[in-house]
Amino acid sequence: MIFPFPGEGDRNGGTLYGNMKPEAYENDYKYEKTHWWYQARNRIVTELIRHDVGKSFGSILDFGCGTGNLISKLSTLGDVTGCDKSNEALEFCKKKGFRNIRHIKNDDLSEMGKYDLITLLDVIEHVDDDVSLLKKLADHLEPGGKIIITAPAYMFFWSGEDYVSEHKRRYVRKQLSEVVAAGGLKVVRASYFNTFLFVPVLLSIKLKIALNPESKKMSSIAPVPKFINAVLRMIFTMELPLLKLFNFPFGISIYCVAEKQ
Repeated sequence: MIFPFPGEGDRNGGTLYGNMKPEAYENDYKYEKTHWWYQARNRIVTELIRHDVGKSFGSILDFGCGTGNLISKLSTLGDVTGCDKSNEALEFCKKKGFRNIRHIKNDDLSEMGKYDLITLLDVIEHVDDDVSLLKKLADHLEPGGKIIITAPAYMFFWSGEDYVSEHKRRYVRKQLSEVVAAGGLKVVRASYFNTFLFVPVLLSIKLKIALNPESKKMSSIAPVPKFINAVLRMIFTMELPLLKLFNFPFGISIYCVAEKQ
């Protein structure tokens, strides 16, 4: 399948935030440099951070860094520490040469220090108690610090990617904003994104499930022909200039900027 993408959640965890199946990590590591979704999404998130929050930070925490596919881009903004609960994920980070990574043990965040920017990119959907996680992370923000959150949108997009990534839920923007507020944070901005491909992705997911109900438990990530991959990447990336001007009313994902109350 061409349209299904990495579950809008290439992260992992434990009781504080959920686990992913091994194949999800392998897909992240294998396709993050070539697959249209990774390429466009990573560029959009990084550029929106520059636009909405700032171009330079003293310290950044990529919480739930997974296989580290955004650490390199975040490193252009400041000194990045990646952390994750999965040893398997961190081993992939080490393969890429990342050394400033930390293993979270027993959900203990007490020794993490404080940061100017915390990124929570496709992580919160794995969490049993999303409000509790945000409260914990808010304690690790420097004065004036921000948290960037991305999360998958709309339960009717639920597919095999959500199953493989072991998501707990997908959000609507209002729901995510309420969770952020309950976590002691103020929403600075919340927008949907991955909007231009909304209809074809939805139709692709529903058609696949109709033809093969077992696909609800299977990943769809596979190599995409180069031309189609380039076209999909271009369509997705075309959203970036508009996202810098206004919030989108719907989309496959949600982007949120929050600060401590």
